[in-house]
Amino acid sequence: MSSSDVMPGFRLIGGILAAGLIWLVLIAMTRSEIEPLTSSGSPHHALATARPWPDMRIDLNSADEAQLDLLPGIGPSLAQRIVEDRERFGPFGSIDNLQRVSGIGPRTIERFRPYVVITEAVDSSVNPRREDAKDGPTD
Repeated sequence: MSSSDVMPGFRLIGGILAAGLIWLVLIAMTRSEIEPLTSSGSPHHALATARPWPDMRIDLNSADEAQLDLLPGIGPSLAQRIVEDRERFGPFGSIDNLQRVSGIGPRTIERFRPYVVITEAVDSSVNPRREDAKDGPTD
């Protein structure tokens, strides 16, 4: 067996090992086991300012029925009622405003609170579509 027969096998094994090592480092970094350093040199500063993943929470004021149905404790009919309520009375000013939807109480809200966001706080006192708005002429 000549050295030229052995070398290609070692190169292949070396390449596989190097790729595996790189993969392990990347996995460890995404799990925050290895914290990247910022220019300040502090790994804790990097965690406080960097967001490695986009915010995947569902916006209650723009989500459609299919998106709302993904939330724990929300099924298709409840998702439909949320959309209908939002269309009738306007956007939600806070997550707790979902209690105005029939079938949603504090326990249900707590189940999905970590998964939702309100992008725009709305002052319901200026919303002409709110439930207790005075009847007046419409355009």
